[in-house]
Amino acid sequence: DGAWHAADTHPALKELMRIHTVEEQRHMAFAREYLAAAFPRQRPWGRWYARIYVPIVVYSVVQASVDPAVYRAVGIPGGWEAAWLNPVRRARVKRSLARYTSFCRDIGLIVPSTEPLWRLLGLL
Repeated sequence: DGAWHAADTHPALKELMRIHTVEEQRHMAFAREYLAAAFPRQRPWGRWYARIYVPIVVYSVVQASVDPAVYRAVGIPGGWEAAWLNPVRRARVKRSLARYTSFCRDIGLIVPSTEPLWRLLGLL
């Protein structure tokens, strides 16, 4: 659960992280409520655009989590490619995104016609 749960972590840091976690949960709850209400009310072209654009943005964020420079810096040739193609990493990405992609399906952001794009990008 992180270093902030360790017995030797300063109480002020523990409290700060507790407050941060609560606030982050509030933000996420607000975002879910807002998107669930707002997305279905968008014009058809806006929903179409989001259905194409969002998986590309999510893919970009996932791609940024594996930095090729790290592998070059420690002298592992082809390390980034090996990490990127690793089936364990790919499965972890899908597991990590499962709640998000489920929510996207619930609000109509992921629909049968855009599911292949999400799969092609390794997000489903």
